[in-house]
Amino acid sequence: LIISIGFCFGLVVLATHLGFSAALGAFIMGSILAETIEGVHIEHLIKNIKDLFGAIFFVSVGMMVNPQVLAEYWVPVLALTLVTLFGKSFFSSVGVLLSGQSLKTSIQSGFSLAQIGEFAFIIATLGYTLGVMREFIYPIIVTISVITTFTTPYFIRLAHPFYEWLNPKLSVKFKTFLENYSSGGNSVNYESDWKKLLKYYLTHIVVYSVMLIAIILCFSQWIYPFTNEKLSGLPGLLRHLMDALLTITAMIPFLLGLMTSNRNIKEIVRKFYKEENRFNRSGLTTLILFRLFLATFFVMIVLFINFQTTPGPVVIILASAIVVFILCARNHFKAHGIIEDRFLSNFNQKEEHEKKKNPLRSSINAQLSDRDIHLSMVTVSADSPFIGKRIKELDLRKNYGVNIVKITRGCKEMYLPSGDEFIYPSDSLVTIGTDMQIVSFAKMMEADTQNSYKDAEKQEITLLPFVIEADSELLGKNVAGSGIRNLDCMIVEIDRGKESFVNPDNQFEFQEGDLVWMVGQKDKIQQMVLHKTVAAPAADDKP
Repeated sequence: LIISIGFCFGLVVLATHLGFSAALGAFIMGSILAETIEGVHIEHLIKNIKDLFGAIFFVSVGMMVNPQVLAEYWVPVLALTLVTLFGKSFFSSVGVLLSGQSLKTSIQSGFSLAQIGEFAFIIATLGYTLGVMREFIYPIIVTISVITTFTTPYFIRLAHPFYEWLNPKLSVKFKTFLENYSSGGNSVNYESDWKKLLKYYLTHIVVYSVMLIAIILCFSQWIYPFTNEKLSGLPGLLRHLMDALLTITAMIPFLLGLMTSNRNIKEIVRKFYKEENRFNRSGLTTLILFRLFLATFFVMIVLFINFQTTPGPVVIILASAIVVFILCARNHFKAHGIIEDRFLSNFNQKEEHEKKKNPLRSSINAQLSDRDIHLSMVTVSADSPFIGKRIKELDLRKNYGVNIVKITRGCKEMYLPSGDEFIYPSDSLVTIGTDMQIVSFAKMMEADTQNSYKDAEKQEITLLPFVIEADSELLGKNVAGSGIRNLDCMIVEIDRGKESFVNPDNQFEFQEGDLVWMVGQKDKIQQMVLHKTVAAPAADDKP
């Protein structure tokens, strides 16, 4: 508790000293601590302190509101409230839609963002403190925040009715365009490889450039004045030479990171150079030369700072020579690899810890490998070869690796259909599986595979876990006798310690501490979590 708060206040002091807001420093340190393996423990320890200061914050904010000012400026309050509600709903929905989400998801996201949060108080206070905002604006902002906070639940509730009202009014052509746009278009291999390559280069250029700039600023602001004071007896040229060597030495690991690539990217680069494609080769050459130029530019900055009277061409030649030397001797500089490996190890430490703690495979049967699973809707077309066949005849788990968890046929909904159920045209099948498995299955079910993906949010079916506690009514029961089937739910996996049981049989008995993954309606799964009574199966039911 003391260490986490100390780190938080420490970064607050540092951020304030550098000219940033205290809230930014606290936010950054909170984000860092949240990604550590102690994040949950820290959150638990600090909860009471958070609640205390939260109460103080909101009470103090409320006490700063002047009702007389609100009565005087009710027109701007009303106008800005309407602008916030409808403006943020519209622009947030458009932004989410442009990011590739479906129309329903975009509307739900936009309607849920139709408010200004409590952070606006901090911004308003900062503006008033700096003298760039008049005093009466603060209570106006607080009032708008309070009003929009109360209206947000209603907007979230209206999101689905608004979508149902808007969707029929859109033209078929426009809806087809939105569906094609939201389904993505990664079918071209070159686009996928180039996207991966550009993302890697852009990330490395930005990260390593920031680190190099930080090193240069640290040396110029603190190290150089220190060395000039302590080594004042040395000749100026020798002193500047030592400063330059120290700075460049500290920069070497990050210069190598800027100029070199990892093994996966090198394979893509070799692939592009082997192909007879002038565009790929010229593009790669441009990227490589740009990274070399950027590394040379940072070395030139260090040389110009320390040797201001040296002619420019000489500095450019010297900087180029240093970059070439570092690049040729990169096998002797192990610091870059050590730093990058340690950073990635620390960065993924939380995920690795979670995997060891709960070794859940991202699959629901033996055919699903290490890939994420999700729910998707597939509509059966009139040309599907599966029409008129029973589900058990299709053997979907063996042939496609997917499970059908719901069938919507007109106004009729069938949860977890049995193997004797037939497939009919226009049936909407909610399936669970990986991307590749669902695509393969959708090609046989749908005439237009581009419409195979629908958001899982459109379904009431979801995948949720819960733990068998000591007081759970399921403790000691088997799957068949638990009555889970009566709740229209399906168990897809049970984790017990380091063991995972995928699609457990009916005689599998629950034990305390079991992590059960279920597919079904969210409210019914939550009924299991809350330890409510589970109806025993009828005598004629066959689990």
